[in-house]
Amino acid sequence: MVNIILPSLIGGTVGSALSGLVLGSGAGWVMGAIARQPKTLMWPSMVGCFLGTLLGCVVPIASTPGLVNGGPYAFLLTMMLLVVLLPSSVILGTAIGSLLALKTQLFTVKGRKWLLVIVLAAYVLAFAAMYARITVECLRPNTVPLFCEQAGFP
Repeated sequence: MVNIILPSLIGGTVGSALSGLVLGSGAGWVMGAIARQPKTLMWPSMVGCFLGTLLGCVVPIASTPGLVNGGPYAFLLTMMLLVVLLPSSVILGTAIGSLLALKTQLFTVKGRKWLLVIVLAAYVLAFAAMYARITVECLRPNTVPLFCEQAGFP
């Protein structure tokens, strides 16, 4: 099971970091222009975009058994999921990160340890969600047999 979840989570971290840097900085610039604080909202927007993309986009795609090993239409389904989930998770994560920066002291020096706890909790939540989804899929009859054998199910 871990041999499926960890590579997906590592690849998702790289993709989420890239989207956090590119899309989060753009959205942070827009949010900062609206709030007239562009420099203070750039970093929280990127962190919020990273976490939003990790939890809202990577976890549903990486935990779907038909998509992990591919298949005839896995690319089309992955692109369809990306078109729907990526913009919504970027916007929601950026908005939450920016609002937390404006209303709390989470992104100051005092709040850095809480930020670390939030990032670790996001990874634990992502791992648990992927584990639960794969377990439920592989316990049902008529599932993807090759995927379930790689996950360690008989």
